[in-house]
Amino acid sequence: MKPYFITMFVITILVLSAEAGVINVPADQPTIQAGIDAAANGDTVLVADGTYFENINYNGKAITVSSHYLMDSDTSHISNTIIDGSQPTNPNSGSVVSFISGEDTTSVLNGFTVTGGSGNFSTIPRGEGYYPDFSLRGGGVFVSRGAKITHNRVIYNNIHRGPASGGGIYAFTGNSMTQGNGNVIIRNNLIANNKASGTYEASGAGILVEGIGYTLISKNTIKNNRVEVDDPIETTSGGGGIYIFGTAILIKNVIVGNEAPNGGGIAARGYHVGFNIRLVNNTIADNNASLKGGGIYLSNGHCSAINNIFWANTAPTDPDIFYRGNLDMSYCITQGIIPGAGNLQTDPLFEDSEYHLSDASPAIDAGNPDPKFNDTVDPGNASIPLWPAKGSLIADMGAFGGNDTVHVEIEDYLVQKNFLYKQFGSLDYRLAYPLNYDSTSTYPLTIVFHGAAIYDGTELYAGLQWRINAEHYDYNEFTILPLWNVRSTDLDRDRAHDLIRDIIGNYPIDTTKIVITGHSRGGGAVKELLKLDPQLFSAAVPVSAISRSFLAKIKHVPVWVNHGSADNASSSRDYIAAFENTGLTAVYAEDSSAVQMSAAINNNARLFYSEFVGAGHIIARHTYDNKFLFEWIKKQSRPLIRPQNSAVNKRFLSVNEDSVLFTTTFSNPHDFQYQPTLIVENFDKEKLREISLFDDGLHGDSLAQDGIWGNHISSFQEDTYRLGVHVNNLDKEHEFYFHDLAVFTTNGPVTFEYYEITSPDTVPNPGDSFKLNIFLKNNGETASISGIETRLTQIDPCAELRFFGSTIDGLDPGETKAHNRTFSIKIDGDCSASTIPVQVDIYLHDYLFWVDTLYIDVVPTSVAASEPVKPEKFALLQNYPNPFNPETSINFTIPKMSRVTLVIYDILGRKIRTLVSETKAAGSYNVTWNGKNNQGQPLASGLYFYKL
Repeated sequence: MKPYFITMFVITILVLSAEAGVINVPADQPTIQAGIDAAANGDTVLVADGTYFENINYNGKAITVSSHYLMDSDTSHISNTIIDGSQPTNPNSGSVVSFISGEDTTSVLNGFTVTGGSGNFSTIPRGEGYYPDFSLRGGGVFVSRGAKITHNRVIYNNIHRGPASGGGIYAFTGNSMTQGNGNVIIRNNLIANNKASGTYEASGAGILVEGIGYTLISKNTIKNNRVEVDDPIETTSGGGGIYIFGTAILIKNVIVGNEAPNGGGIAARGYHVGFNIRLVNNTIADNNASLKGGGIYLSNGHCSAINNIFWANTAPTDPDIFYRGNLDMSYCITQGIIPGAGNLQTDPLFEDSEYHLSDASPAIDAGNPDPKFNDTVDPGNASIPLWPAKGSLIADMGAFGGNDTVHVEIEDYLVQKNFLYKQFGSLDYRLAYPLNYDSTSTYPLTIVFHGAAIYDGTELYAGLQWRINAEHYDYNEFTILPLWNVRSTDLDRDRAHDLIRDIIGNYPIDTTKIVITGHSRGGGAVKELLKLDPQLFSAAVPVSAISRSFLAKIKHVPVWVNHGSADNASSSRDYIAAFENTGLTAVYAEDSSAVQMSAAINNNARLFYSEFVGAGHIIARHTYDNKFLFEWIKKQSRPLIRPQNSAVNKRFLSVNEDSVLFTTTFSNPHDFQYQPTLIVENFDKEKLREISLFDDGLHGDSLAQDGIWGNHISSFQEDTYRLGVHVNNLDKEHEFYFHDLAVFTTNGPVTFEYYEITSPDTVPNPGDSFKLNIFLKNNGETASISGIETRLTQIDPCAELRFFGSTIDGLDPGETKAHNRTFSIKIDGDCSASTIPVQVDIYLHDYLFWVDTLYIDVVPTSVAASEPVKPEKFALLQNYPNPFNPETSINFTIPKMSRVTLVIYDILGRKIRTLVSETKAAGSYNVTWNGKNNQGQPLASGLYFYKL
């Protein structure tokens, strides 16, 4: 028969000093807040039973606010003295209780039911808190720096926001290595049925602890709290019962029936300095996570776990315990096997819904045998433990064993400890050695740059999130974290580059495996170093904020890019297009299945584009916690053979021309054997041909083994082609594809036809500003052309270009069309020329293919404003001298601006030389021919014709 026990209460006698006073509510003051406002440090605000629709603020006062539970320890006062934050006139009025003015544990909340809270927006000074200022925190209780919260029921508080932190209680104790930190004690409370919900991030439905101050969470029942997130970011959405983002001690809590995406019972996540918690004599059972870690989820920090029970927790991945970091677990019951002294994998045999142990439980007397962990002694019999502990005084496992006065020393977080502070000249940095470092081996190197919003003193720990995940996914490396001036300068870039080179010179670095990464402003650092020395790096991982302007410099550096914008955001789409236009095919990391991701990596995919809907900058915390990222990095290596000086002999050619010649040389400092192959693609990235390259004197030049590799490509349809080279390193069994080395087209040609002045509609005078439309023609026969851009280049100082680039949506064969925007030009007031040339550069797919010249007619101020004298008709005159040796002059006139071609033919009608092919203004012209063909070779004596 189950014995009947009488619950024993400790009677607290209220002793007031002569200076202290008691303010009774509602007898002395009508509201709790009025009582607080009237109180002085040391006073007690004593609240009678009743419901108080209030949101109270301690305003920095060292006072006790309590129900009559303080007087007689009657627990009915806790249920009957209610502070309800859902005021009828303002149901979303914020946190029910706020400690936000520098309080400490002399500010006490005792003996209330706290309910109906909806949370406060940030009141933490910018830079000290971690979450963005628009987050909601602390539905029931909001603490900044310190408080003591005892014998309360914190129930049915609900915060909804993205992010949302601490549905029941939010406690911030400071996030700086140097500032004074607060103390928070949360003891003997029921924290139940609270909720934190958001669109993409929410955490700590019951309690959220943030900061590196001292926080004690002891003898609480934390149950049935729930984190709900529509589209959760894995590592920041969790902690149904408790979320810890800093330092905390948890002793003798019952944490049951809670739910979250990660860490149904407890989630702990480190950022710059990592979390550090001690978990002693807790029962963590029947919690559920929809992603990972049904019982607890630990990432990037240290946890000492002693005498705990983890049981019947559920999750798709790691239903019991998920951890990434340092977990020292001993004398615990777990579902899965966790290394450590005294750990058991067996049913703890709970006897009731309160999770008391049955008499047959294997957890009885199975805790750490050190006497400091012993069960609390029964005051009536010093030889037995106080119920509900059982057996001898040796600690039971779980929340009803042990004692809450045990002291467990905080232990170093090894990953943080191993980041060694160093200096390189005037540059501060941290360096982490590989695990089990052996100086006779070589190791990869990763350079991690921090972002802008880093707390004072912790910049050089920002690489922890990278390093802990690298170790977890078996990527063993040197890691360096330079102190980066987020307002970057060339000096900062050069100092960081010199540091990297120094590390390479002084440590056993595998120079083919050097990765660079950084988030936010650190992404800008990635950009700067890639621009400076792109060939140094085997891979780059820029996160969230980084310019696209450097892409042309790094198109052969594999990239895993995290922009952090929503899928449908225009900026995100532009980002994807910019990377894909380098020639790499994007693989979407967040939208792909594990099978697709593994296949892409195994097929040597060079670009991954990862994003998360609504994530913004917060993606930085998710990026490095991705096993596929590290699988991909393991396969990347800096190419030791690299093509350079690649070229085609024609950027444009007609379809009926025979061939185009591609040539390149190779950098091969280690003298490896290799085989290069030319890859021909169109701009839809379809592979059209593979052509072997040779250095045999027959394919590209007349000399064998001179380092110039080449081959011809022939038989084209109208299209634009991009050329790359696949290099197979025969000695290292390593392959690398260098895409987009050269481009040519058989489209068109696209030619400048004429211009029209649109404003003002006159021939301009010196000093005038005007706009003009430029008309281009597609001279091709079958293919429409898109991706056309025209840029004007100043030749004559008289023409100042105000707008010098515009695009055309597309040109059909034979079509002439104006650009989608007009060009703006100003003529210098002192200009004396009657015709001003402007260079017309015509680009296709951002590559320059055609160059032409337009001539702007100007009426100088010294000439009457009348039409200039122009030829009346087209005329082609006889050349002189004729016959000639070595050259002759040809004259012609045109009465209006026209597209002019002047071509020499031989007696068989074959085109020998094109003397003119451009648009010319009305006028008389003289052209000299030197008797040579288009290749510059002298022609034999004979009869030749010329045609205008």
